[in-house]
Amino acid sequence: MPAQRILANGLRVIVAKSSDEPIIAAELEVLGGAQTDPPRLAGANSLAADLVTEGTATRTEPQIARQIESLGGELSAASGWEASQVSLNALTSQAAPALALMADVAEHPAFAPTELQRVRKETLDALAVDLQQPGSIAGFAVSPVVFAGTPFGHVARGTLASLPRVIRDDLARLHQAWWRPDNAVLVLTGDLTPDRGFALARQAFGASSKRSTSRTSTGPNCSTTCRRWVQHRCRRPRR
Repeated sequence: MPAQRILANGLRVIVAKSSDEPIIAAELEVLGGAQTDPPRLAGANSLAADLVTEGTATRTEPQIARQIESLGGELSAASGWEASQVSLNALTSQAAPALALMADVAEHPAFAPTELQRVRKETLDALAVDLQQPGSIAGFAVSPVVFAGTPFGHVARGTLASLPRVIRDDLARLHQAWWRPDNAVLVLTGDLTPDRGFALARQAFGASSKRSTSRTSTGPNCSTTCRRWVQHRCRRPRR
């Protein structure tokens, strides 16, 4: 049965021991996602998520890659319509440094202009290829038509017109507003007890403080998506 606590900074932590294999899995779910893209900046949240693992205030992308590899782990990030995620898999013996690295990319992304330029170009190139396919074109048309006038009425990945408008300050503002401990859920599963999981969470994420923002939030509950994720991880964590 998953156990959960809320840290002093508002971060909700859920821990479920799911295996005796020496592996842990972690996912940080940050509420927001593509539904919070600013007007005319479709794809901004997707870009922000793509960039959090591409460098922090103290680590470059190559340093992050080398460090997570040396810890026997994997680290990635993505964004959906309602949330952004940072995912981690690591050896149990390396859980503390791996989670510290995870916290760094989630809390202190650099959004370096050179990395933004590179990731944006890669995204635009991929979109240009997709637009050659009739099925992809139909997919891009669905949200703006079906959900017109709602936060979902745009293309989550962005468009050839919107992505070039996104600048570093836009990403920094989104991160400031949404990537907060009191707006996130951390799920830990694998070879660890609840007490050990909560201790690791406090060590890695406890220093992050609540940030004042104009956006009202009381912090997330364990959503249906989160519960499904826990149930999936409880079967067997990925290495």
